[in-house]
Amino acid sequence: MLTRDEIEHLIYDTVDIVPQGEDSVFLGVFSLVDNPATLDLLLVKMTTYYDRLLEILPLSVSERIKLQMQRCFSYEEYKALFTSVQEKDLNRAICKTLLITTKTELQLFINNPSRDDSYKAFVALLERWSKVHNPLMHSLLYGIHD
Repeated sequence: MLTRDEIEHLIYDTVDIVPQGEDSVFLGVFSLVDNPATLDLLLVKMTTYYDRLLEILPLSVSERIKLQMQRCFSYEEYKALFTSVQEKDLNRAICKTLLITTKTELQLFINNPSRDDSYKAFVALLERWSKVHNPLMHSLLYGIHD
């Protein structure tokens, strides 16, 4: 599992941060959710890391679910949900992360009026989902620190 420090390190590796000095001016705080490319790069790194853990570790059902919740999901994975609704789509990692287990649940998910394949809808879902299922990631993405 990634710790808070390890996730912050991934964030710092993903974002180009110019050091403050004589030639720089502090303009404010950068939010990952305001930069789609940077946020998705971070989420791809995280999902790849967790997918590898899920693949190689012998886990109990509860341990597997816990890792799937920490995994999060990328924008590309989210957009792909809207391309097809078939039984085989339930094997996608994002379905497991979002606890979508049946074709009917997937249809209900994508037919929700507040959801479409836009980045804005993705960020809205990520915020609500992480607040409940991955508070650590929520605090890092939305600046709410414990």
